[in-house]
Amino acid sequence: MKPPTTREPRWRNHLRAVGLPAANLWQAGLGLLLGLTLASGLLGAEPGNSRSERLRVANLRLEQANRLRADLQGTPEDKRLEKEYLRAVFLYRRVYDLAPFSSIAPDALAAAAEVYHDMAKQFDPKYWRKAIETYEFLRSEYPHSRYQDDALFNIAQLYHVHLKDLDAGLKTYQEFLNTYPRSHYAATARERIKAIEAEQTAAASASAPPPPETTSDDRVEVRNIRYWNAENYTRVVVDLEGEVKYQPASPTPTGFSSTSSTPGSARC
Repeated sequence: MKPPTTREPRWRNHLRAVGLPAANLWQAGLGLLLGLTLASGLLGAEPGNSRSERLRVANLRLEQANRLRADLQGTPEDKRLEKEYLRAVFLYRRVYDLAPFSSIAPDALAAAAEVYHDMAKQFDPKYWRKAIETYEFLRSEYPHSRYQDDALFNIAQLYHVHLKDLDAGLKTYQEFLNTYPRSHYAATARERIKAIEAEQTAAASASAPPPPETTSDDRVEVRNIRYWNAENYTRVVVDLEGEVKYQPASPTPTGFSSTSSTPGSARC
């Protein structure tokens, strides 16, 4: 009877398949285990279900995002990478995902909107819309946060200044004044509203059709001029081929007077 065979671990069979010597199998296995452990530590394990643990990891992500953003701001513009900005946004949004109940969540969302603002200026105007969406999300999720008036004013500016959407900008500035009439941005909002209304008025005037121009067809031919002298006046009759509009003149020093015209003639 053959003695029972010991079945080798599956990972050892995989290592042998790639050509490692049998004597080094245990070393390779140990190295693989250590590598996986190290990678797990670098990536960061998902937090547990406790609020304190989620808040702890959220604070770590916020610190990572702030460091990455500071590094980007210290990097020459021509060497900044869009993917690094996107990673900063991801980390800020991760703070919200981990601890939406915390006071740092609205801070992270406001920072993410600012990063989108920087990306729009440097990489692609599509990020203006992303910044607006993030500000709107911040306002809806945290209606009592300290960012409420700042976020709404920034939305109005993004529409007005960067997207050139005058209607949306005007509407948002008006909403801002109605909601936060005592904000330190209120005076600026009023000035922006006046500027937009003036710009809209000028645009409407520019788009109006021009008045019809006078052409040669509007002219009429003078056929004859007749006049009579009397002791106290002179009468002049101008015969025309068509009807014209005649503006009577005031009496002149010579005593001439004018009368209204009739179709086909003009008198003065």
